[in-house]
This record gives sequence, structure tokens and C-alpha cells, in this order.
Amino acid sequence: MEVKVRKRRKDSSQKCLVLSNQVTSKPYYEVGFFCAVFLIIIMCDLCILERKTNIYMETDKFIILDCDSCHIPMSVWKEHTMSIDKGHELWMEKRLSKIGEVFYKGKPFFIDKVQRKIPNHLHWHCRPI
Repeated sequence: MEVKVRKRRKDSSQKCLVLSNQVTSKPYYEVGFFCAVFLIIIMCDLCILERKTNIYMETDKFIILDCDSCHIPMSVWKEHTMSIDKGHELWMEKRLSKIGEVFYKGKPFFIDKVQRKIPNHLHWHCRPI
């Protein structure tokens, strides 16, 4: 997707943002927040989430798949956020634990909830002890 800033057609002193060949009617300074959110999502590897590894399960809220870098099960919340409600947190943890039991074949593991490489998008790893 290409992002360009062009001059407005009616008033050449104002500029507007062009996204995918669609011109917004607002000057570029009015769509600044949209641009910031848009760039965060485009630049976040977990928002893009190329599915080139094993996928264990997927819901409308999260997906559990093998991590590209450590090759162990991990859960990824589909929205770009770090906070979810307790009910969803318990549900995602329970599902990741069940997959961890099968993946590690009875060997001990833990759910690592520390965000390391991508600190602003909620994801957990199922790591061996």
C-alpha cells in the first residue's frame, strides 16, 4: 500500500492524504491520528502475521501457532493491544496450555507472558522448563 501526500484540488494551500489511490477529504493534519495507528499496524509483525508455520487453532479473538523464531507454540491476540479482559485471558491461557501438553508430550512447560521482541502486541509463548 502506498501512502502519499498531495495538494488538494480545490485549495492548493491544503494537502490531503492518499491511501491506496483513495483521496480523503480532510487535510493531512486532521488524519494524523489515523496515520499513526495505520503505521503501527503496518509495521507490527504480529498484526501482519504471515501464516507460514503450523496453526493449532484460531478463534475470532486469537490464534495459536508455532513461533517463527523459536518454533514453539504461541498465542497471539488478533487486535493490536496489550490489555484484554480477565475472561479472555483465562480462555487463551487454557487453550495454549492444552496445546502445550500435546506439544511437549507430558514434559514440564510454562506460559511465558513476557513480551520481548514485540513489546506492544499481546502474545504468549509456551516454553519448556
